[in-house]
Amino acid sequence: MSGLICFLGPSLEARRARAVARCEVRPPAAQGDVWRALDSRPRAIAIIGGVFAQQPPVWHHELRSALDAGVAVFGAASMGALRAVELEPFGMVGVGEVFRRYRSGAWNDDADVALLHASAEHAHRPLTVPLVVVRDVAEQCPALRPAQRKALVSAAAGQHYTERTWASLAAALPRLEWTAVHAWRREQGDDLKTRDALEFLRTAAAFVASGAPAALPGITPLSSLARQERTGGSGDDDATRQVLL
Repeated sequence: MSGLICFLGPSLEARRARAVARCEVRPPAAQGDVWRALDSRPRAIAIIGGVFAQQPPVWHHELRSALDAGVAVFGAASMGALRAVELEPFGMVGVGEVFRRYRSGAWNDDADVALLHASAEHAHRPLTVPLVVVRDVAEQCPALRPAQRKALVSAAAGQHYTERTWASLAAALPRLEWTAVHAWRREQGDDLKTRDALEFLRTAAAFVASGAPAALPGITPLSSLARQERTGGSGDDDATRQVLL
């Protein structure tokens, strides 16, 4: 049995994750990865990173399967935050500012958390900047006036996530303000997604250490044939017909 399995990506380096929480680190979650993780019988699954375009993303049904099996499921920072908003009514726990913004409706486009990153051999190092991070910098940097905050976010929103870098955004601001933004970012260190990931891991690790059971809103009849097969449930005829239609 494993305690905490964490699906990481460019938001947080594996070495930093292990320094914060005793966890088994796996690559960004793709479809089927959570089902495979259940074979290790974890107490909790934490999803930070997840694939978007290159492979099918982590499936809602596999997260529901984990919850139905009594495994606590946490999400934050990126794909994890998006899935946590969608599955909070079923017991998935969201953590961090990215999760809170999407849950409130202030942010609503899934692509805003996306970024291009290096391969596993290069520790999934981020190569571009997600729009949610630019928004956070624009809101928090004291050197920017309202019009400049708007200009920076507008420039970032106009670039595809595979092309958006801090260098590509330099023309959005006067040189003096851009220099101030760069200095402020260096002073802050961790960006929004990394801060959320760290908060998230501390929360998930505290849950595992507490020995508390996963807090579920109540298990409903399995409504997916795939979930039935993975968890051994039988479901009901009406639910099965809904899937087959």
